[in-house]
Amino acid sequence: MYVYSVIPLTKIPRPQPQIVSYFSAEDLARGTLVLAPLARRTVSAIIVEKLDARDAKQAIRNSPYALKKITRALSEHPVVPDAIIQEAVEVSHHYYEPLGLVLARALPSAFESPTRPFLKELNALSIRKKKPRKGLPQKILRVADTFGTRLSPADSFILISPNAPTSTPDDEIPLFSGSTTPKQRRQTWLATLMGTMPRIVGTRSAIFLPMPAPATIIIDGENNASLVSWDQHPKIDARTVALIRGNREGFNVVMRDVLPSINTWYTAKTQKWLVESEKQHLAPLSVIDMRAELARKNTSLLSPALVTALKNTKPNEKVFLFMHRRGVASAIVCRDCGFVVRCGTCELALVQHGTKLLCHHCGTVSNAPHRCGSCGGSRLKQLGGGTELIEREVRRIAPHLMVARIDSDATRTQQEQQEIFKQFREGTINVLVGTSMALRDWELPRLRWAAVVMMDGIANLPFYTASETAFGALWRLRLLTDEHVFAQTYLPELPLFTMAQGDSFEPFFQSQLTLRKVLGWPPFTSISQLVFAHKSEEVAKREAMAMKKKLDEQLTHLTPPDGVALLGPSPAMGKRERTTYRWYILIKWPRSEEGVMPELEKRNRLLSVVSPRWDITIDPIDIP
Repeated sequence: MYVYSVIPLTKIPRPQPQIVSYFSAEDLARGTLVLAPLARRTVSAIIVEKLDARDAKQAIRNSPYALKKITRALSEHPVVPDAIIQEAVEVSHHYYEPLGLVLARALPSAFESPTRPFLKELNALSIRKKKPRKGLPQKILRVADTFGTRLSPADSFILISPNAPTSTPDDEIPLFSGSTTPKQRRQTWLATLMGTMPRIVGTRSAIFLPMPAPATIIIDGENNASLVSWDQHPKIDARTVALIRGNREGFNVVMRDVLPSINTWYTAKTQKWLVESEKQHLAPLSVIDMRAELARKNTSLLSPALVTALKNTKPNEKVFLFMHRRGVASAIVCRDCGFVVRCGTCELALVQHGTKLLCHHCGTVSNAPHRCGSCGGSRLKQLGGGTELIEREVRRIAPHLMVARIDSDATRTQQEQQEIFKQFREGTINVLVGTSMALRDWELPRLRWAAVVMMDGIANLPFYTASETAFGALWRLRLLTDEHVFAQTYLPELPLFTMAQGDSFEPFFQSQLTLRKVLGWPPFTSISQLVFAHKSEEVAKREAMAMKKKLDEQLTHLTPPDGVALLGPSPAMGKRERTTYRWYILIKWPRSEEGVMPELEKRNRLLSVVSPRWDITIDPIDIP
């Protein structure tokens, strides 16, 4: 008789035990797929440890529950590599995510509900022993447009692209992304496990593929939020998983972008990665003071410099106008009483799109009013503007140019976006107006000139990465443009603009790192974001206050490392979303220069007092 520790391939909310014990008379190895009872259901699970029952008597007596019997073994031998199990445990620990959920995401969905044909495929394969890499694995940061010629035709690799690629460099290299079918994903996983498919191109979902060693993990477009699964659990970052796999399996890790993220650049410098850079050709940047335009009674979104540039643009030239928000007006306000038209569900200002008002949080749509809902006055003013208004202005100013727009209103599908990019590259479209979803340097052609219509909305977002996002938009446009880039702002004195006009990004990065170190932001800390939502504002606030008190009490028992800080509780920026009110708490946990969080176990013990009703995100890409 044996006692087995298994990882059920399902979500077990933390802080409940993530590895569960069972007994069986069968002699089963680590990595074997089994069926086991869990609560009132039966789930697939992976064996991680085996003990002889005679050696586990004390553990059985101390168990808080009666051990159940494994229902049956589903595979005849191990089918999950030991490295994948270890990496899933480490990722789960790092991101405080349910272990079973992490491991399930690392495997084909067929593992969770295995069919007879799939089990037949599993039992027919044998896991190849990985060859040790000769020499130490390399970590490389490449600041360039291309990867160069580092890979030979015989090299094994996973190339991760932040957005679903539509093709690969070689027709024989398969794609692995959300758009591929479950059958294709299963076949690709099995082939990589067998070592018959050594080269893969895919999105972040490909990061756990069981590649043969030695291999290379390539992150293309390293500075892209799409590498983070911020919209669903487990919320993990493909860059972190790549480094974990590189350390455990001896993989080379290469990260490339024309402008790396500050956090990765800092890691590369402090951990002495090989940093490769190509000389970058940057168009000049002009900063336009919109306060001076207001003084001249010019209230248009476009300054005279942009108007002149549009009029002088020829039909065979290409121009890109970037705006961080969509719509015609960002808010409608009554000039008599100051009333702002808000969403009745979320309490956020409604944005005008054509003749309709739209809430960008819950999607509520209503007609644009003619009179104030508070005082009845008719002097309603449209404030600000978005991509839709800019598109209208371009058509009015330069009717000789063909204009198109990419935002979540005009292009709802990937296919629609791809078609507009194609027409823009071919010259059918001269002027492209778009939000951040259009600022893709791998999709955009060479531009004659470009402009960020309003910098202030990006540079003043309430998160520590706001300045980095604004700098990145300017830098990428300078790299894509032949003649000139314009940036319109009401705050031209910000140091951001002076540094964005230079010929190196390093001074800006150094200034941001100095500021972040003083304020305790990443990469010097890891952020745990806790969000609570409830239909009652009072209940949400009361729960947040009680949770802060509970966290403070837990900290007193943990003796945490220096630098731990709790921020909040605070209402979310859009505190009401749809029918719920949201409050959040941030926990800052220090990191060493090597990127290690000292006493990570203590951070997880701190998070263990958080109720499952709270949503926890480690290192979020923005605040709620």
